[in-house]
Amino acid sequence: MRIRKNLRGWRLGVAALLLTGLALAAGVSGAGADEPGGDWSAVFTLTNDPEGNELAVYSRDNRGRLGTADFIPTGGNGTGGGLGNQGALALSDNKQFLYAVNPGSNTITVFRLTRRGPQVLQVIESKGKRPISLTVHRNLLYVLNARGAVQDMDGIAGFEIRPNGRLVYLAGSAQLLSAASTAPAQVGFNRAGNVLIVTEKSTNKIAAFAINRRGLADGRAFADSVGQTPFGFEFSRDGFLVVSEAFGGAADASAVSSYWLNNDEGTLEVISESIPTTESAACWIAITQNAEYAYTTNTASATVTGYKLSNKGKLTILDIDGVTAETGTSPTDMTILGNRTLFVLNRDDGSVGVFDIMRGGALDPIQVIGGLPLTNPTGLIVR
Repeated sequence: MRIRKNLRGWRLGVAALLLTGLALAAGVSGAGADEPGGDWSAVFTLTNDPEGNELAVYSRDNRGRLGTADFIPTGGNGTGGGLGNQGALALSDNKQFLYAVNPGSNTITVFRLTRRGPQVLQVIESKGKRPISLTVHRNLLYVLNARGAVQDMDGIAGFEIRPNGRLVYLAGSAQLLSAASTAPAQVGFNRAGNVLIVTEKSTNKIAAFAINRRGLADGRAFADSVGQTPFGFEFSRDGFLVVSEAFGGAADASAVSSYWLNNDEGTLEVISESIPTTESAACWIAITQNAEYAYTTNTASATVTGYKLSNKGKLTILDIDGVTAETGTSPTDMTILGNRTLFVLNRDDGSVGVFDIMRGGALDPIQVIGGLPLTNPTGLIVR
């Protein structure tokens, strides 16, 4: 099935979109110049504690090995429950600021990454309830509010990132999804920053919003996912959209698909259609910087499945049995350092696993470090 049939009539307004890149070009490239973040490196996650959400900061060396985590209160609350999300954390383009969701208190925390470590700069309302996912492009941040889970209506909202890293709500940016309660998983910009994608798990739809020259989401359209329960996704360096499909958690039924977002025609075109992982509950996606390999975590199987990603966006599974690596416990979020190190958040035992990415995409486990509370930690990002 080709998704473009489901998007017939959707046009993103190409001329306006071209202006978007010019309008946003100033970005936040000079942000935080008065308090530089230094050259320290880390992996971040969130505890999601309902009694006080915290940012967990794992220092790392240049080979990706992690030290013991430090914990910094976000000034908001988590939920303590699974969020079914990807993207709870986002870095500014210049990596001087970190943005975090507080789904239990309906806020976003802004951290300035100083030489002394992360410092809370701002806590701001997410313009909705239960924020679960963030995405940043230049001087824009959008949040996905999973409000349908609390008897409200799912939607997105946009913010301007000021040069000092603070957020200011963009009036008129809020948009609803395809239904009141869609079990949304993630919001994310395409590489150009002129389109927003949202995955809806319960409706099996992929939403797309054009971003106009003022940074506002409009041109809303919805396409049927080629596989059931579209979850996490990432755009490759070459602009291919890779999406995990959990298939409702059915045993050994998960898959991954790839698409091309055609800005000229305003359509999503399927490249690889539901390539099986042969595992259960594929939910999170991470792609190497060189766009050569894509990985998904199979939460119910405690495994990671790897794929070769061609320069035309085609997916080929690396291991016939779908097991590129075993995690020992339920893996959720992932993040990749360049092309060489994969980090995996293990929800059930409160740990982070570290894998070297070897020649041919194989994964070599080199570290597991615990210390996270068992409050369904969420989000994983590397600096």
